[in-house]
This record gives sequence, C-alpha cells and structure tokens, in this order.
Amino acid sequence: GKKERDVLYQLTDLFTLFYLKKEKKNTTYDEHLWSNMIDSSVRRNWCGYSFEQLCLHHIPQIKKCLGINGIQSDVCSWYLPAKEHKGGQIDLLIDRRDQVINLCEMKYSLNPFEITGKYMDDMNERKELFRSSTKTRKALHLTMVTTYGIKSNAYSGMIQSEVTLDDLFIELFDIEDEVDFARKKEDLMDRAKVLNIKGRFASVLSAFGGRLELVIC
Repeated sequence: GKKERDVLYQLTDLFTLFYLKKEKKNTTYDEHLWSNMIDSSVRRNWCGYSFEQLCLHHIPQIKKCLGINGIQSDVCSWYLPAKEHKGGQIDLLIDRRDQVINLCEMKYSLNPFEITGKYMDDMNERKELFRSSTKTRKALHLTMVTTYGIKSNAYSGMIQSEVTLDDLFIELFDIEDEVDFARKKEDLMDRAKVLNIKGRFASVLSAFGGRLELVIC
C-alpha cells in the first residue's frame, strides 16, 4: 500500500528541532549546559545541522547571491537509497529553467572550509550518481554554502559558485528594486481607487520576491 515512493519529510521548525534533539534528552540540572559544552562533539554536530536548517530558511538570499533570483527555479533535495548500487543524498538542489542545476553543499566551519582531495572525490561521485539516476542533461554546478567561505587550494577552483553566512542576510531588494516596487504599488492603488467597489475591501499586498497583486475581497 505504498502510495508515494522515496518521499522525504523534514521537520523545519527550529525551536522544535532543538527541543527534540537536545533539550528533551538533557538529564542534567546545569542551567548553563549549552554554554559549558562549547567544545563538545554534540554541540559541533548541532551547529552543523542548524547551519543547514538556516540555509534552507534563506533560499531567496542564496538565489540572489548566485545571481539567479530572476530565473525560474525549483528547490528540492535528492536521496537515492543504497540497493544494488551506492546510495547518495544532496540536501539542496536548485533546478533552474536555464538548464543548470546547482548542487549545494552546506558546511559549518569555524574557519574557511578546506576542500580535500577525498571530499572533492565524494562530491564528484554524488554528482555523477545524481546525473545517472535522474538522467538529466542539464549542467551540474557544484555550489558551496559555508560560514566563512572556502580555503583557496588545488581543489577550490573546481567549485562553480559559493555562498557565505553573511550572504544569507543580504537585503532582497536593492534601490532599483525598491523604486520599481513602489511604482507597482502606486499603480495598483490607483486601480483600486478606480474600481471603487462599495461594501468591499480593496488592498494591495506587497508580495514575496518582488511580486505584487491586487486582492479584492
């Protein structure tokens, strides 16, 4: 009776995640436990996981940093279970209409992230596994999303694009966007006045990603 194949569901509420993974399992009475375990593997693992969640909550900023916020795209993850072949997983894919797919690696590090030969081999292996399993003909771009960028070495040049922690908090609208946004808002307000529908409420919604629409209710 399996109706959907290989579907992944992920809890994304950050407070709930922290409580279930850390607080619920805490059996001590140290009120400063989280601060006192700064060098522990438990805290490092949580930092890595929470950084991934932070990235997934800032997809529009990642797109803008990559210069693709004006290109239609779908965002998803990919998982291939290990059966007769080796399995693999990519937590963030940006499938673009311009025939490119960004394969995003999200890595938390206290310093610029160093890509070793083995790590590069692993990324290329996942890339080719993704290509063969999906039969895609699109260009596959390796993209690193890290806290402080990637360290320059013999392998860093094989990465097509990168995003840093600071990039996740950039403003989505620049000055030209704001001028265009204001102009569209003014036009829609004028349309609402022309409609002049009695007993109804006309409002202008400022929309996500630079979209505006007139809602009549």
